[in-house]
Amino acid sequence: MILGEHSVPLTVEHGDLILSITKERGMLVYSRTLGADTASKLIAGEPRTILIHPVEPVNLPKPLTSNYLLDFERPLVVAPGVSRVVFMKFPIELAVFYSESKIPHKIDVFSFEKPRFSLYGELRTGLLCRYWKSEVITILPKIESLKQGIMELAISNSSSEFAEVTKAVFSAFGMKLYFSERMVAVRAKMDIVSTTAATTDFIDSPLRSELKKATELYTGKKFPLATSRFEMREGL
Repeated sequence: MILGEHSVPLTVEHGDLILSITKERGMLVYSRTLGADTASKLIAGEPRTILIHPVEPVNLPKPLTSNYLLDFERPLVVAPGVSRVVFMKFPIELAVFYSESKIPHKIDVFSFEKPRFSLYGELRTGLLCRYWKSEVITILPKIESLKQGIMELAISNSSSEFAEVTKAVFSAFGMKLYFSERMVAVRAKMDIVSTTAATTDFIDSPLRSELKKATELYTGKKFPLATSRFEMREGL
C-alpha cells in the first residue's frame, strides 16, 4: 500500500519511484527519486505518522496558478434544461506529509504526470491553467491511482439554448479529494448559464463510501479570501 498512513522507517518502490525515510543519529532522512526528479531532506523531530496523499494538481513545478483546465476530447452538446453526470480523468500530484499534529507538514510533492499548462481566455488577458485533455464518458473509467484521478462532473444547462461544452475550468481552492489504494476521486458540478458562460464548483463528499478524505494543501486558513467557485466567462 502506498497511499495512506505509514510509520518510520519507510521504503516505497513503484515503477520509477523510490522513496524512503530512515532514522540516522537522531534525525530522519527523507529521500525520493522519480525518474530524473529527486528530493532529499533531513527532518529534526521524533518519528511520527507519515502520510502519502493525493493533492490538488497545481503545485508543480512550483505554484504558478490555482486554476486547472480539463479539455474535452469530444465536445459535449447539452440541451436547455438538461442535467447529466459524466466522468473524466485528471492528473494528480502526491504529497508526503509529516504528521505530528492536526495540521500535517508537507515534506515533498511529486507527480508521475508531467505538468502542462494552457491559457483560458485571450492571449493578453487569459488565465494560466494547469492543463489536461480527457475523454468524457458515462461510466467510471479505469485509472492508475498514483497517476490520475476520476472526476464525477454533474453538468446542468440552466439556459434556454443548446450549449456546446469543450472545456471545464476549476479553482483548486475547495477541491476535495478522496482516495483509496485503487482510486482517487473528486466530485464537481458545472452550471451552464449561457452558450458562452458557466460556473464550476466542488462537492465535498466521496464518490464511494469507502474512500478517505485526503489532506488539503489549498485551505481557507492559508488563503482566507479564496473561493472554490470559478466563473467561466471566456467561453465553453
